[in-house]
Amino acid sequence: MPQTRSADALGAAEPDLFRQRPHVARDISMPTFSGRPDENGKRWLNLFLRFATCYGWDDSFKLAFIPYYLSEMALVWFENEEFSSWTAFVDEFKKCYADDSQRSSLATEELRSRAQRNGESCHDYVQAVLQLCKESDATMTEAQ
Repeated sequence: MPQTRSADALGAAEPDLFRQRPHVARDISMPTFSGRPDENGKRWLNLFLRFATCYGWDDSFKLAFIPYYLSEMALVWFENEEFSSWTAFVDEFKKCYADDSQRSSLATEELRSRAQRNGESCHDYVQAVLQLCKESDATMTEAQ
């Protein structure tokens, strides 16, 4: 009969993924969000969600740690509210800081006057314009 290892021996030999995640994620930095009009709240929130995933945070941890990644008026806003859940926070954050119509208007305005900046490579310029097109109108075709 083939030998098998006990569950204890097997568990000790296999890596503990929960302990490894924070070690891997330790090198990942997360910028703060201040709520200034020039910041893209939707993009920042998506970045925070990816960051939280690296750490393996569930919704309660996300809600507990979010104030450490907010600053200035966004932090004041957070402290003035009482969020019962992560979902409630996300819904209110989107209303205040990730309004698609407002972001679309700002992107459209910037797109009209966006020129290649000094020292900006052609590749970076094209990527910036493509991002503005996407934010301005997600259904925009290349011909437009």
